[in-house]
Amino acid sequence: MEKDKNIIFKEILSETITDDDINEEYLKDLGVFIGLHPLCLREIYKSIQNGDKKYIYGNNLGSKLEILYAIEEKKIMIKHINNILTLNYSQFINFLGIIDMVYSEIYPLYTLVELDETMFSENLQKLFLGKKQALVVLTARKIALQGSYDKYVMDYFGRLWPYGELPDVAPILISNMMIKRVVSMGPSGESEKNFTRTNLKEVQIENHQISSAFMPSSLGQDYIKILQNKYY
Repeated sequence: MEKDKNIIFKEILSETITDDDINEEYLKDLGVFIGLHPLCLREIYKSIQNGDKKYIYGNNLGSKLEILYAIEEKKIMIKHINNILTLNYSQFINFLGIIDMVYSEIYPLYTLVELDETMFSENLQKLFLGKKQALVVLTARKIALQGSYDKYVMDYFGRLWPYGELPDVAPILISNMMIKRVVSMGPSGESEKNFTRTNLKEVQIENHQISSAFMPSSLGQDYIKILQNKYY
């Protein structure tokens, strides 16, 4: 029987928390809440990338989540269900990366997705210039990075739709956080689902490999330079 995602998440988080001042049980419950609300996870990530000072999910009638960013101090204050927790920036990014690792779905090969253009690098902006929608087909999944980056995976490689493979055109590097919506799900069945679960998701979790989207900024900048030299 497949192990419950909430249990897996809480076990992994317990292994990574080293700060005695952090309320571990509250952080676990918060992570489960975010993990069960994938749009919330994506919006939090996007708010960080945009340099926002505040993010709010829900309203006063429900389970409201409020996140305040003290950008200069690199501190993040989280308010949820009458609790307040402060994390430093690196702790919070790693926390989000673990949530994504455990809860995010892995789509079948050849799934057609629309990407969020506001998350694009300069190179991707040029690639999709003039197009109404940023549509790509997913052609590879959970590619483990090498060397000093081996604790990370690239969630997907993709190709421009409807063109597919083109000579001398590099794959598009895609993280879960870039996916705006699924347009058409790729082919699937029991064998595909079993492979995805045992060879991709379980291996990623066993190796504690989070998405490259959650790399520390300095490490990410170095890796982007490597990719640009390789593909661009």
